[in-house]
Amino acid sequence: MSSRDTKIAAANVVGEAKPYGVRIDAGGHSLRSDEPVDHGGQDTGPTPFALVLSGLGACTAITLRMYAERNDWQLDGIQVQLTYHVKDKETRWIAA
Repeated sequence: MSSRDTKIAAANVVGEAKPYGVRIDAGGHSLRSDEPVDHGGQDTGPTPFALVLSGLGACTAITLRMYAERNDWQLDGIQVQLTYHVKDKETRWIAA
């Protein structure tokens, strides 16, 4: 890492004996991830894609809140809904 690099975030992921369940430490916050039962997991936490969508949604909501505060705009709340779609092997998208 050069002197100009800044670490923004870090995560440590540890697989468990169960088929797909993992423990996640993200900046001192404990999380879990797993696959649903119909995909061979035990559904003990959100799927990895759900975690990706959660991160994107959180980033969007926080950025909107910061932008509104800097412009002295009153917001009652922010809701971001995201869905990951898969049509076929090459066609995938995230819809808001």
